[in-house]
Formats: sequence, C-alpha cells, structure tokens
Amino acid sequence: EALLGRQLQRLDRGSVEGVGDLGDARAEGGGVTVDDELCHAPIMPSATAWSPHVTKPFASPGYSDRMDIRIAAYGVIIRGDEILLSHWNEHGRSGWTLPGGGIEGAEHPLEAVVREIREETGYDAEVDRLLGIDTMVIPAEKRHTANAPLYAMRVIYRAHVTGGELRNEVGGSSDEARWVRLDEVSTLKRVSLLDLALRLESEEPADGAVR
Repeated sequence: EALLGRQLQRLDRGSVEGVGDLGDARAEGGGVTVDDELCHAPIMPSATAWSPHVTKPFASPGYSDRMDIRIAAYGVIIRGDEILLSHWNEHGRSGWTLPGGGIEGAEHPLEAVVREIREETGYDAEVDRLLGIDTMVIPAEKRHTANAPLYAMRVIYRAHVTGGELRNEVGGSSDEARWVRLDEVSTLKRVSLLDLALRLESEEPADGAVR
C-alpha cells in the first residue's frame, strides 16, 4: 500500500493533464497517452437493443441525435510490488494499459474481463471486487472509424491470477504482456486508464465513481 501511495504521488506530479481526457498531451519516453483505443473502437454493424455497441437518441446540446455506445471491462492485478499490464498497439499508436477490452455479445462485464485477461496475458483470473466505473464521451470528430459520438463505459475490477502462464497475445490489439514494478509505471508511455485505475485501487470509493 505504501508503494502504491508513492506511485500515485509520482503520477500526480507527472505529465498527466486530466486523467481520462482527450487532450493531445504526449511525453517523450514516458507520460500519459490519450485514450486512442476508444477513438478506434469498432461498432457492431448490426446493433440491437441488448448489444454493447448500439446507437441511441441523445438530446444533450452539442451532440447529434445518434451516439455509439461501447462497454468494456478491465482488471487491476497487483502481485506484491508489481502490476500486470498489457501493451496496446493498434493503428500506429501504442501504450501500456490494463488487460481488458470490449464485451462481446450478451457477455456480462465479469465474464468479459476474465476472457480478456486470458486472451491478452495467458493467465486465468478471478475477480475480487468492482473498483469503479468510468464514463467518457468522444466527439465524432475525434474518432477515426465512425461519424457519431461515442459514449464509452469502462468497468474496472480488482482481480488475481489463478492459473495459466504469461504469454503475449497474437493477432489482437495488444502485442506484449508484462509484470511491471509499480514504481516504474510513471516512466511508461501509457493509456490514461492505467492512472485512473491505480487511483481507484488506492481510494476504493464506496460508490465506484471516478472523481
């Protein structure tokens, strides 16, 4: 816990310019990247009412009457002074992030996070508890594969490894899985979701809200 606290202090002093925002901040050799994986998130072509990728009316000023929705689940797995990370590498952009991703079909987020951890790291995992839920809206002009705004919901769990062996994903959106020391996270080029999740892991808000 002490190591995690020191790590959060480093993140707060670093190049983070609003965890989870869509600014174009970059850092040479380290710091936070924007959430580019959401800008490229695919939308199912035959969306239905129960699908995680649907369109719906949206009356908020400044947005069109259509909005794509994406629900994804991620796992925070800490072992001693190390955290399990996945290296997202897609469409010419990359960054370290949590193992996880979008739910498929009628999956529950609990099922999705276990499947994604296995696909991206080779480990079998079990969820311990819900840490929090983050939401964000990506304007249509920030997206590369669609012409409607995207409402993204990211469900973040604490989990632990129960079996399997560490391996890299092949043919997916990530290309490496690695245990990383918590005190080295601030030096990585990383997706802002990682900083957000470490804050949830430390604070454990009772309502699961990201603040």
